[in-house]
Amino acid sequence: MDYAKLSKFILIFGLVLVCIGGFKFLSNLPSASSQTPGSSGNNIAGMVAQANQMEKDMETQAQNQDKSIRRAEASKVIGAGAIIIFAAVAIMLSARKPKSV
Repeated sequence: MDYAKLSKFILIFGLVLVCIGGFKFLSNLPSASSQTPGSSGNNIAGMVAQANQMEKDMETQAQNQDKSIRRAEASKVIGAGAIIIFAAVAIMLSARKPKSV
């Protein structure tokens, strides 16, 4: 069995996992809450605007919590890819043929 070729395939697999995990991590960054200055709650229109803003903020918070879970899962994929890359490099170094003198 040619361990040098095997280690290259394992290295490529690890790199693909790291790239997929990185893409998932970056696509799930938290979104900012849209803080718009509302009118005071002295009248009905101001109270309705504040209620709408609070609803948007709660939706954003729920989305950010979901994204946080997805980022944690993506971090696990990145970690697994890094371990696989480390194993591939170890196999590659152990498969080196010694130089003849």
